[in-house]
Amino acid sequence: SKRHKCIHHWFERQVESAPHAIAIVSGTQEYSYQDLNREANQLARYLKTLGVTAETLVGVCVDRSPRMVVALLAILKAGGAYVPIAPTYPKERISLMLEDSAVSILITDQQSCSSILFENIHTVYVDSDWADIAQNSGENLSLDLSSNTLAYVIYTSGSTGTPKGVMVEHQSLMNFVQSVGKTYGIVPDDRVLQFASISVDISVEEIFMTLSYGATLVLRSTEMLRS
Repeated sequence: SKRHKCIHHWFERQVESAPHAIAIVSGTQEYSYQDLNREANQLARYLKTLGVTAETLVGVCVDRSPRMVVALLAILKAGGAYVPIAPTYPKERISLMLEDSAVSILITDQQSCSSILFENIHTVYVDSDWADIAQNSGENLSLDLSSNTLAYVIYTSGSTGTPKGVMVEHQSLMNFVQSVGKTYGIVPDDRVLQFASISVDISVEEIFMTLSYGATLVLRSTEMLRS
């Protein structure tokens, strides 16, 4: 339907049907669908004041946390496309990706990218800037976006030379999410481990499939890696 032209609309549908269901578990922290939606809307509105509009590319370099997921949803809700950058990447690679994608806005947190100098990039910190971000309304945005709007640009590993940005639209993302969701038979009682780095495309399956089907996303800790 017209109302569900983008992946975040599928998420918003879950928020409506079960606002108190748990969307994210991260250690002892829990975010309900309503919490996640409210914060994503507040950040989306904040991004709009910075000029984010349809298909604006916004970099995301945030440690694995509920706010990392908030950032992805917020960019999509504002009409933008996210460019995921792993905080663990060497500084040179981060600079190269920022330069190549020409993002003018980067969402980060104090510990992820504090050692990198960003020329001509507006940085938004999801931890230290949150008091300002939270001044915005938590209501859904009613933007008229097409399903052909760009959702994200993910960089290849660059093993064959220079990493290349691969552009994916909402329509493709929704087709994919729907097919994996059906294949796995995802239901709201399911808990899905968010294991991959957001700069790897399997993270798309973990995050957006889970949130589109009303299930719970469990963010892995560094300790889990030793298991």
